[in-house]
Amino acid sequence: MDDLSADSERMPLEHGAGDGGIGPPFRPPYSRGQRLWRVLTVSAAILLGLLVVFGGVAGLRAGVDIVLGIPTPGPLPPGSDLITIQAGIPWGMLTVDGRAVTPQETAQSTPMRLDRGTHHLVWTVAPFPPLRCSVSVPAAAHDTCPTIAIGRGRIAIREVVLAETLDRLPAGPRADLVRAIQTALAARTSTTTVRPGELYRTGLDVVAATAPLAAALRFDLVIGEDHVTSCYLVGGLPCGLNGQDCLEICTLPPAGGAPEWWVMVPTMALWDITDGRGRVVVADQPDGSPFTSPAVAGAERLVPLTLEWDRAGWRASAQLGTGLDAAPVFPVCVDALAWLAFHDPFYQTRVDNPTVARFEFHFAVGAVPADGCLAVVIDHNPAVTPPPPALYLDRFGVFLAASATANSLLPGLPLADAAERAYAQEVAATVVG
Repeated sequence: MDDLSADSERMPLEHGAGDGGIGPPFRPPYSRGQRLWRVLTVSAAILLGLLVVFGGVAGLRAGVDIVLGIPTPGPLPPGSDLITIQAGIPWGMLTVDGRAVTPQETAQSTPMRLDRGTHHLVWTVAPFPPLRCSVSVPAAAHDTCPTIAIGRGRIAIREVVLAETLDRLPAGPRADLVRAIQTALAARTSTTTVRPGELYRTGLDVVAATAPLAAALRFDLVIGEDHVTSCYLVGGLPCGLNGQDCLEICTLPPAGGAPEWWVMVPTMALWDITDGRGRVVVADQPDGSPFTSPAVAGAERLVPLTLEWDRAGWRASAQLGTGLDAAPVFPVCVDALAWLAFHDPFYQTRVDNPTVARFEFHFAVGAVPADGCLAVVIDHNPAVTPPPPALYLDRFGVFLAASATANSLLPGLPLADAAERAYAQEVAATVVG
């Protein structure tokens, strides 16, 4: 054994009380109780640290709850841990708690199941700034994601609506989008001829043409402070969709696999009529009759469009639609639907027997939208032999009875002339054969 080892063995373990030392060189050993408390304290600290790092692991959280005496939450209400995603812009990317969500998961038919707690969503879609929000299981007051309740079987689940609006766009891309929409709407202006003797509206008056006139139906975009009336959907519903305010732009539910962003924008449907020498006869005449309904006459009409974006900018296409049952997507039919919805016998029949569908309604538009919207009404009254369908034609802001049945149901309407009745029959053939 060397000298250092020998000296070490002879070193005293403690100093005497009066030898001027500074105390024992080593702390006395812990008692058994102290050692047990120290182990428990360190273990709890480690578990709490793991909970912070891996708080989403349900089993670990439950174990910590047991150690710390935290009450275990009760069972979740049915459907409260399920959400669907409505992301209308197909080129966007969504993450939930940092995990990329596939397009299949964002399909409305595929609910996502979330763990208990708060989850963070990030929606990134150019050229909009990222949208960050949170949703909790179960729902909490501090949630920031916009949601609506939808029914799935016997339960209601939440749908997160990731709908973009004009006010979220930077100034440059916003101005570009407005121009693209205006250009797309202008491209869908349609023209036709007002024949001598045909009725058209000027202000609150209905007059008959004395010579051929050129009529153009256009849709002007209405945004910001330009709004002059309420905006209404088909049938007089307020201007909203899935919790969105459509006074500027609102997103339609995504069409499966479509590469475009489907939106609706508020417009004014306006007529311009000129004579054979190009002189203005009627300018900026709102489509529709002031006697239709105070809520609908002259109101702004929502027009569907498809939008696309890349580094070259925005591209827009107005989807005005023609053909069978065009009313839900073609705003020129709004007035025709309102006439039938707010006038007897159709209105009173619905009030007296709300569960009985006596009348069946169809709407159709021909190849030229300015030629008018045709309404076809089929009477299913079981007490009488079914009459021929009633045909109504909304043309140049005037609602016309275009068949004998139509005149018998609404005898106060102006009658369509021979050419208008022939057009109505032609379009009706696409509805009733």
